[in-house]
Amino acid sequence: MLSDANFLIWLIDAENGEITKSDLDFIRSLKINTEILFVVNKADKKKIIN
Repeated sequence: MLSDANFLIWLIDAENGEITKSDLDFIRSLKINTEILFVVNKADKKKIIN
């Protein structure tokens, strides 16, 4: 089904601060030619340090 999708939306937890290596490895293993949108979730809960 992913090969027919227009986009793959991948949620990233802001508390983790980054996309994990396991996430990247999984996305690469899909071998799809689809746009990937990375969306940061829970950004409102992340403390901003000045």
